[in-house]
Amino acid sequence: MATWSEDLWITGGEAFPAGTPVRFIGDGHVAELLVLQPGHPGRVTSSGEKHDCVDWIDVQGTFQHDGVMGPEWLVAIDEDDYRRRADAVHRSGWPGFEAAGQDGLNHPEHDAEQT
Repeated sequence: MATWSEDLWITGGEAFPAGTPVRFIGDGHVAELLVLQPGHPGRVTSSGEKHDCVDWIDVQGTFQHDGVMGPEWLVAIDEDDYRRRADAVHRSGWPGFEAAGQDGLNHPEHDAEQT
């Protein structure tokens, strides 16, 4: 049974288990604010019933987003789709999170471990 935790996040279940590859399907305004591409791939790092933390594919490696995502903004994908989407981001000419002024950490070694 889900209960309220001290930080007001619902606890007691996961929207997506940690490690799940996902793609962004959320609101265009949110995508614009976060500088996400349509269908942008990422991997869930932690999860609750009402929130997920995601490392997004960046130009090289991954971008550790320091906020939370609503589970309704994500859909689980398989590893092959994750790799295809990651390759597409890398080939797209998209400048990446750092060039767009996003704060966060780039972890190429973390991404290599996941693929």
